[in-house]
Amino acid sequence: MTLYRLPPRGKQLRGGEFITSKDPGATVITGEAGIRYYQLRARTAALKLELTGMTRRGQSVYSICKQVYALTGNRTSVYEQMVALCDKTLKSHQEKSNEPLPHQEP
Repeated sequence: MTLYRLPPRGKQLRGGEFITSKDPGATVITGEAGIRYYQLRARTAALKLELTGMTRRGQSVYSICKQVYALTGNRTSVYEQMVALCDKTLKSHQEKSNEPLPHQEP
């Protein structure tokens, strides 16, 4: 999983380096593992909003999370399992690469 922090206009992105400057810019997520991690985080955030009462049309985030990640339990326990899965995924990435992700403090 590789995350690149894009610099503002006019600055060059150095090949393969993490750019963690505080300048405004976009974040580019590359690789299958990075995309899957982003999906996991987005679904976790959506489930948290659903817990606070926000609704959506169609299938609920709760049921999507249960199907995709084979989780069981009520909404609160599924949310806790999703948070644990995010932490576990992030920790395993850090152990493999021995470097922090750009959005984390070293």
